[in-house]
Amino acid sequence: MKVAIYGLGIAGCIMLTVASILFTSHRIASIWVGFATGVIFLLSFALYWHNDIKSKPELKEPMFSENVENFSFSLGERGITVGFKKEVLEKEHMNNLFVFSNYRPVELYIEGGQLYADVKIFGGSGLPPIEIKKNKLSNKPPNWDFNSNETALEIVDNKQTPIYQFFYKNPSHIIMNGIFPFPGGLILANENGATINPTLPTNFLLKRIFKYPSWQYPGEYEKNR
Repeated sequence: MKVAIYGLGIAGCIMLTVASILFTSHRIASIWVGFATGVIFLLSFALYWHNDIKSKPELKEPMFSENVENFSFSLGERGITVGFKKEVLEKEHMNNLFVFSNYRPVELYIEGGQLYADVKIFGGSGLPPIEIKKNKLSNKPPNWDFNSNETALEIVDNKQTPIYQFFYKNPSHIIMNGIFPFPGGLILANENGATINPTLPTNFLLKRIFKYPSWQYPGEYEKNR
């Protein structure tokens, strides 16, 4: 429907422009035709702005169930797993879940009833890491994308290949997959577990959670996930 409306608007602009050229010998008619062309163009642009830009839905953030008292966190679905009580995460930021050569890639805490996992993830060869704090991204390359809903958050590169995933496997078990840089190299975490400085090249791969681009499929799961 929207495509048809935009098409009619463009067609109308073209027809009126041609008409204004044909009526150049009639000054008043040419002015009115030109004015009508401008009005149709502005109305078409306004409709596009409202439907495709201004009305773009906001992404939802992962949320936990309020009645969960104990959480488990895994770096890699079958990787290192640690547990914390909800009351502990409400009182302080915990960054001792996973420690690699004195490097702590993840910081967990609950603030305002929301569980957060602040991390630094791979941002591309030779580029600074992407930082996630309170589910907000910084240093994300402009051609990368991210998507989320109430149970998961994901970042993909310019080929829509997942680089980081945070999701609730169940209401009390959170999985973190992805590529995590640290001073000694890289940590790769996926469904098979976590590997430090794997031999390259590696067959590391994450199965995509969401559809992309996110502006077109906000929070919508990939088929056959």
